[in-house]
Amino acid sequence: MLKKTTSATRDESLHCGVKTIQCVGFNRKKVWPAKEGTNNAESKLRDSLSLSYVEHYLTLEELRDIHPDSFIDLNAPEKSDGLSSEEAKKRLKDGGANVLAPPKRISNLKLFAKQFLYKFWLLLMGAALCTIFTYKGEVRDLKRQMRD
Repeated sequence: MLKKTTSATRDESLHCGVKTIQCVGFNRKKVWPAKEGTNNAESKLRDSLSLSYVEHYLTLEELRDIHPDSFIDLNAPEKSDGLSSEEAKKRLKDGGANVLAPPKRISNLKLFAKQFLYKFWLLLMGAALCTIFTYKGEVRDLKRQMRD
């Protein structure tokens, strides 16, 4: 929910070449790409980093020259041998296995306790407490009126 208001009620900023507008009252941001021609340091850094990963643009000859230990066959790349067993073992030892860590498990008790921290739940509980106090006050007033 983005309101068209003055700059006093919304916060506009430019971060990494992406324009964000702080939505009023919800701490959510709408994100739009920055206009072309923005010359800030962050966008230049982002562009230089994106240019450093160019393997998908290289020809087979260039890839073979950059990665000589991959043994790329130019005539039939799908039949390339790839890394040698020794090189693969060395990389496995240096970098570790290429596996994802298992997802973090949350105990049922912690999950139960965590549900009470949601803002909407807190709002509902606050409204329930206000309703209970209002009801008790009305009952007390009715009893006083009946005694009088």
